[in-house]
Amino acid sequence: MQFKKSVLSALVLTAALTGCKDSSDNKPAQTREGVETSGRLLVADAENATVSVINPKGGSVLETITLNSAAKALNASPQYRYGLVSQDDQVQIIDGGLYLVPHDDHFDLSENDPQLINKTLTGTNPTHFRHNEKYAAYFFDGVKGTASKVITLDDEAIGHNEERELQLNNNMHGTAEPRGDFVLTTYRAPEAADNDVLPSAVELYHFHDNAFEKEELANANCDKLHGSFSTEEASVFGCADSVLVVKQSGENFTASNIANPAGMTGRIGSFTGHADGHVVAGWASSALYAIHLEDNEIELVDWSEGEGAKKHAAIMDDEGKAMLVLDDTGTLHVLSVHEEHDHEGEAKAETKAAAAEESEEEHAFERTAKIKVLETIPEFTGHDSVQMAVSPDSDEVFVVDAVAKQIVVVDLAEKEVKERIALTFKPSKLAWVGAAGEHQDHGEDGHNHKEGESHDHKEGE
Repeated sequence: MQFKKSVLSALVLTAALTGCKDSSDNKPAQTREGVETSGRLLVADAENATVSVINPKGGSVLETITLNSAAKALNASPQYRYGLVSQDDQVQIIDGGLYLVPHDDHFDLSENDPQLINKTLTGTNPTHFRHNEKYAAYFFDGVKGTASKVITLDDEAIGHNEERELQLNNNMHGTAEPRGDFVLTTYRAPEAADNDVLPSAVELYHFHDNAFEKEELANANCDKLHGSFSTEEASVFGCADSVLVVKQSGENFTASNIANPAGMTGRIGSFTGHADGHVVAGWASSALYAIHLEDNEIELVDWSEGEGAKKHAAIMDDEGKAMLVLDDTGTLHVLSVHEEHDHEGEAKAETKAAAAEESEEEHAFERTAKIKVLETIPEFTGHDSVQMAVSPDSDEVFVVDAVAKQIVVVDLAEKEVKERIALTFKPSKLAWVGAAGEHQDHGEDGHNHKEGESHDHKEGE
């Protein structure tokens, strides 16, 4: 199917076009006020090796793309132009067809046919995918006899075939956090047992002279490491007994561990957050812990307000103002995010009357709404879950309903189901692609496992 190429003028550009911001430089580099697009949804077929490109407005299928093999995961590239389709030993790339072109003092929106491009990332077991507003990092787990590797890239690198590759010395079920020209990645000792594939530490690499070079990073041990996330100021990693926090100041990195709170069942093994946030959500199974990066504290939060709901999946909205938690009954819990924390000695001067009115402690995450979105949660194996995606250009979140063969569109402003996009196939994976300007890392930390794949994980991973 062919589409007419259209060009829409944007308003005056309010910042120089110097590339999108990353974890170490959080100044917005491009603002394209006046350019609005509903984007496109990439939806993988659970029963066939295809991805359908869907217009969220109206639900029409713009293109159906045939893959080499079934999709194991679907992610958007850092600037949202491309969809990255993880398969067994490769990542195929779909150009969503929407992108911004600088023109004098504004941007033009180019709208083209979505298509599968020739570029493919190859490697054994592409499992963890992490991204911020500048770079993404794919971690390829490898297998015994085939070491892990990391590929970092952005949209420009995809277009010019210039991704950066880091070959590691052992296989592991690991992760990598891109931070500008640096990358934090996991380490597994060569003497580790074959069935002990979780890493034990984090290493720092710096890309210069067209290669990654290892840098010194002290105190970065993290036994049974699983899960990671990054904000502008730091990267966090889940350890068996703690959360490892690696903070960045310019080109200086410091690592320290925050011990798990007393009474924690299991350990934190996944995270949800926002690139600009100072608080990251850490998940120990269904238990939510607010990790305060400025204070190095971990706080237990009752996200379902005493109802005992079990978390199935979680994602952050594009502005970092709300975390969306899907429970195992198909109910979406909308949690407001409060960045302010009670720093000792920093309380504002208030009258006694005002202090009394605000005496009730405000937690980092507080529920503001519940929305029933799915009638049935399908059975999943491993770490698979119902897929959700947020739109950087609207207040919409999209939820895969594999049982009813539809995409549920939730309006976060109105806190209600807006529509249900009917499909002719059983959907599985989902990603939003389009011409986004400022955009954020929404987390959860994304990864996929092959069906039946097992790991020696403790409760909560």
